[in-house]
Amino acid sequence: MNGSAELTVMFGYVPVVQYLMEFNGSPGDLMELSSLFSDDARVAEAAAVAQKLRKLRVSLLPLYYATL
Repeated sequence: MNGSAELTVMFGYVPVVQYLMEFNGSPGDLMELSSLFSDDARVAEAAAVAQKLRKLRVSLLPLYYATL
């Protein structure tokens, strides 16, 4: 994968990471979160976000362990 393709892939993860940051940053009032976390009509989108987070974690684990 060349640098341009890697950049495109990483930009695809930006919204996913923003959801994760939003969720982790609001421990108190869950009603202030994006409707992704509460709207039943967005379950499929929420599942897609969860899958992307899992894929990102799996792809980053080797990099993490290489730094230990």
